Amino acid sequence: MTNQTNNTNQKIFIAGKLTVESVKYKDESKGSFKVAKLSVPFHSSLEVKDNWVEEFETGTYEGQFWVSNIFIRSFPTKTGGIFSVLCAEVPEYHIEDADETEIEESALEIERVDPVEESAAKTTPEPSNDDEGDKDADTDVDKAIFDATGVKSMDELPNAVSLDMTLDRKVIRAFCDRINVKNGGDFKFDGSSKKWIRLSK
Repeated sequence: MTNQTNNTNQKIFIAGKLTVESVKYKDESKGSFKVAKLSVPFHSSLEVKDNWVEEFETGTYEGQFWVSNIFIRSFPTKTGGIFSVLCAEVPEYHIEDADETEIEESALEIERVDPVEESAAKTTPEPSNDDEGDKDADTDVDKAIFDATGVKSMDELPNAVSLDMTLDRKVIRAFCDRINVKNGGDFKFDGSSKKWIRLSK
């Protein structure tokens, strides 16, 4: 554990294990989204909601994590009840070991909510034609990706890419989906360097 003393803005990194799972939508045509849990010495299962979770494959990752805040969030259960969990804000991490073995969705009967939809629910979208809305959304994602990486097309991406985690989570997810080698792209995310590394050209 790293403890920076004599600093009012000290960061304390805690050894822990991050577990990333994939959760399927009820509407299978929408695919799936990722959720993450962090096990640390003082708690066995903290939900992690930070944007950087989108970059990771399902699996377990051991390392050092800066837990800056802990809060409670409630989810509806499939039986109509309410289930509360402790969530953690983790602004920074250092991955030391990774096991990307596929992990099955948790058997707990919770109606998981996509973090993208959680964010969208906080704002009131302008009414629009569905087809036009989808096209505008795709264009916005492309522009945000190109602006963030300084390129004009995906073919111009460098061999190692670091993505700005302050971007909208939807943009981050779209970027990860497009370049991921698992989806036919050329890149694989390396948690230790926090970069997408090109595997082929």
